[in-house]
Amino acid sequence: MAILHNLKIKNFRGVSEFNQNFSKGLTCIIGRGDSGKSTILDAISLVLSPSWSINFFDSDFYNSNTENPIEIEATLKNLPDTLLTKFGLYVRVISDEREDIIDDMESEAGRNSNPALTIRLTVTKYLEPIWTVVTNRHQEPISISASDRALINA
Repeated sequence: MAILHNLKIKNFRGVSEFNQNFSKGLTCIIGRGDSGKSTILDAISLVLSPSWSINFFDSDFYNSNTENPIEIEATLKNLPDTLLTKFGLYVRVISDEREDIIDDMESEAGRNSNPALTIRLTVTKYLEPIWTVVTNRHQEPISISASDRALINA
C-alpha cells in the first residue's frame, strides 16, 4: 500500500500555502472549526483520485482568485513496481535517515533509499484538472492517467 510522505498545497480553498512531511505511524489532523482540516483531506483525495472527471469551481481557488493556479503535490513511497517501472525517469528517493526527498539517485544518500513518485494536480482558471508526475531534475512533467492513479489505491 502506498504511503503519503509529503503533501504540498497552493491556492486551494482556504489554504494559501501548505507543506508537510508525514512521519511513520499515525497522523492526526486537529484544529478548531474552519481551520483547513477538511481542505487538507480533500486535497489528498483529489490529487490521488482515480477519477478523470472532477469538477472545480472558482470558489476552490484561494480567495476565489483564478489567476493563481491550484497546485497539490503528493510524494508517495511503497508504490507498486508497475508504476515505478512506468515512470522510471521520474522516480525520486526518500532518505532513510532524514526522510528528505532526493532527486539525485547517484548520490550517497540516494543509493540506499526508498523509491518515490511525486504526483501533481494543477487546476488553472479554465477549471480543467491536470495530473502529472514531477521531479526537480529539470524534466518536463509527464501525464499520469486515471488508471495509473487507481493503482496507487489498490
